[in-house]
Amino acid sequence: MAEEPTEIFAGAKIGASPEGASEQDAEEQIFQTFTARHLEELRMLVGADRVVADDNENGAEALEAYSHDFTEDLHFKPSVAVLARSAEEVSKVLAFATRERIPATPRGAGTGLSGAALPVRGGIVLSLEKMNRILEIDTNNLMAVGEPGVITEVLQNAV
Repeated sequence: MAEEPTEIFAGAKIGASPEGASEQDAEEQIFQTFTARHLEELRMLVGADRVVADDNENGAEALEAYSHDFTEDLHFKPSVAVLARSAEEVSKVLAFATRERIPATPRGAGTGLSGAALPVRGGIVLSLEKMNRILEIDTNNLMAVGEPGVITEVLQNAV
């Protein structure tokens, strides 16, 4: 028996395409194209200095760095990268992306080897690399608390 489609944005369904529509057509109904208006709104949300786009100095080169991790041969260029510094900014950017139906891909420091944080649908790369503090190391309870951009090697060296 086939699974029922899962409801997501505004009545669009995963696994349910209009008669004769391709999977790509269904995706295009779910996600909107990133526009200059979206870029300006993101700059107002977090500050222009933390939004990387093609129109920035070295923006195209910087966006290329956000299109991949250390996985070979997998590159997906985002429309923009946002360098969040707080949970509040992450929340604002994700709320914006949801409201505008723009794909958003959270990304730590980009050192991964699995391709897990690649912007396969373009849109926004939400970089958490600036959120890289180790907040607590509790050796008695063998526990550490860190922000999402902490590199594993840095944490290992700290303990």
